Amino acid sequence: MPSSVADIIIPIGASLAGVLAAAYPSFLVGRGIQTHEWRLALIRDRILERRQLYAKFLVEADRNMLAVAAGKKSLDNVAPLFPLLAEISLLASPPVNECARAIGDMGLAANAAETEASIDHYAARAAFVEAARTEIAELEADAYKPRRHR
Repeated sequence: MPSSVADIIIPIGASLAGVLAAAYPSFLVGRGIQTHEWRLALIRDRILERRQLYAKFLVEADRNMLAVAAGKKSLDNVAPLFPLLAEISLLASPPVNECARAIGDMGLAANAAETEASIDHYAARAAFVEAARTEIAELEADAYKPRRHR
């Protein structure tokens, strides 16, 4: 049997100090890992959102140019491009935004009643795709950059 209260309190206090000394670093490491996972999930969502938006925009631009090639010129053909173009202007980098605006301008010009000029839609489309790929690659690279600790 212990002879005094000090013989009981000292081992219990030492055990609690050891637990606290191990728990705090564990908490910090777990918090860092969780923050990193959240950051990667946000970047993954941003990339997915852009891919879907850019694909929709290209589909509508191609549909518009096919309608013009079929002889169906109407401003209704280009109307679906404008909401997508507005969303791109909010989310995209300046190079992607400029290429998207050029495609929208070409679609509008192609649907003008008196215009018969040749428009190089596929060159503008290729420039947009290249700018979009570059932007997405930059977002992916940003996911692996080391972050400063606060």
